[in-house]
Amino acid sequence: MKYSKEFIAYWDRIVIRNIAGKMWLIDPQISYCNENAIILESDIKCTLNHKASIPDNIVQQIFEEFLKINDKANFTNKRNLSKPNSNDIYPWKVGIELTGQCNFDCIHCYAKPLQGKKEPSFDSLINLLDNLCDSGVLFLWFTGGECTLRKDFIDIYTYAKRKGFVVSIVTNGSFIPKVVATFNKYPPKMIKVSQYGSSEEEYIQITGSANNYNKFLNGIDALSRNNLNFVIQTVLLKENYSSLNAMRRFCNKMNSQHNINPVMAHTLDGNSAPKEHEIEPECLDKFIFSEKKIINLKKIFDSEKEFRKELIDKGEHFCNVGISECFISLDFKIHFCVMFREKYVDYRHEVPFKDQFQKLNEYRKETLALDAECKKCNCLPLCHTCPYYKEVYKKDSTLELKCLETKKMYDLVVSN
Repeated sequence: MKYSKEFIAYWDRIVIRNIAGKMWLIDPQISYCNENAIILESDIKCTLNHKASIPDNIVQQIFEEFLKINDKANFTNKRNLSKPNSNDIYPWKVGIELTGQCNFDCIHCYAKPLQGKKEPSFDSLINLLDNLCDSGVLFLWFTGGECTLRKDFIDIYTYAKRKGFVVSIVTNGSFIPKVVATFNKYPPKMIKVSQYGSSEEEYIQITGSANNYNKFLNGIDALSRNNLNFVIQTVLLKENYSSLNAMRRFCNKMNSQHNINPVMAHTLDGNSAPKEHEIEPECLDKFIFSEKKIINLKKIFDSEKEFRKELIDKGEHFCNVGISECFISLDFKIHFCVMFREKYVDYRHEVPFKDQFQKLNEYRKETLALDAECKKCNCLPLCHTCPYYKEVYKKDSTLELKCLETKKMYDLVVSN
């Protein structure tokens, strides 16, 4: 059969992956901006919502050609990954800590103990990505330190995209102009950029340098001009609380979703110094969630209602960690998440990642059990304060702040 030039161009770059017995057609040069999977019959196609579509006739031809050279019997599992339940253990999404190094010196940073730690080698990260790919992981997110600070970041990122992962980045934005050309060719699903203030003065006070503010602005400008998906994540502290409205206006000007984090964490070695910069609980009264944020929260609340109830009935917190998500730290340990590092599985290259993920899941019941107080709370279906977090921070104002934040979100979601 003679194929068109258009088909050949797509065929040369398209990645077709077997994920949970389904065929997934993934284009590394597309920015996948919606995690909700569209899963059709296994002998037709599986794609994701995205901004730029591959023509339907090309999709059909690619799958027809693929099935000629692959055993169709390998694609019979009807699992729907877009609707997880507590009995469906599958490594859907993985975060990877690429480096502990950072060019900012933030006063509140939980990850300062990572600075000076040895980075995983390029080869070990490539082997890890191969294992994750073979185990059916679809979504990745890279963080640090400042992940873009690695000299081989572009090589690691490009390899992940060309393997058929859907990749997001967590960054302070300062190196975006240096990597934006790569992002243009292989767009990330999302770039999450931290914001620490609205002036050079605030950036001096919080990050240690006035130049960091201009680096942040230049990074956002590069993302905006290149029409890449990004969200601005404000770290709200005592030092920048008075500028909240200015930061919100900037996000609106850049047409960015605005996420705000008012809760600080202890450093990874247990130092509580970052808590000194946390806003007072009473300041939350002035904390306003955008209409878009409320709509998104309501969608999550409605779509995951059955899944959350199922876990709550079991006495477990409904967080996806250990069910469909996990985090791999600098020292190659598999954790529930970036903050919860007490329980872990030592990663081994020679063992399929999905088997190691199953081991992590076994820790869930003993670690993420709900206490009696939480079980009685009306806000529980929308709460993001995991039992571990509650135990660690029960002696300071953080727990009060988290509970107030959850109550405010719950009231807004239920009333709309």
